[in-house]
Amino acid sequence: MKNLSILIGILLAITSCEPRVEMDFSQWEMEAEITDAFIYMLQQDNVDLPDDTSVDGTKKVTVSESYDVDSGVATVTMTLKEGTDRSKLSIYIYHTGNGIVPLENSPEPGVLADWSSNTYKYRVTTESDLSKDWTFIIE
Repeated sequence: MKNLSILIGILLAITSCEPRVEMDFSQWEMEAEITDAFIYMLQQDNVDLPDDTSVDGTKKVTVSESYDVDSGVATVTMTLKEGTDRSKLSIYIYHTGNGIVPLENSPEPGVLADWSSNTYKYRVTTESDLSKDWTFIIE
């Protein structure tokens, strides 16, 4: 048993000295494109579980009905469902870069915010520091 413990200790010491592997950022494309987006709200919901109990939860409910991405002029036009309360919405943006940041006081993606305006701007950046500014038009 003592020999097994020593062997495990030696193996752990050897493998812990392995060089660290850095993340390969070459997987990211060299274009700062937006491919898809949706706007959602959070909805409180009560769910009945199979064991006859229920639990309160929150789910994302998509309120954007359609979107049109025009890469040539870097715009995304989105239509919301009629009657949507714009005071607490959020956006999820699919892009080919490695980062996206809001510009000109646009809401942070993934954070509930007021979407009362009709135009928002975001910058998509790539690993090679290329960037493209996108305008979102919300109808």
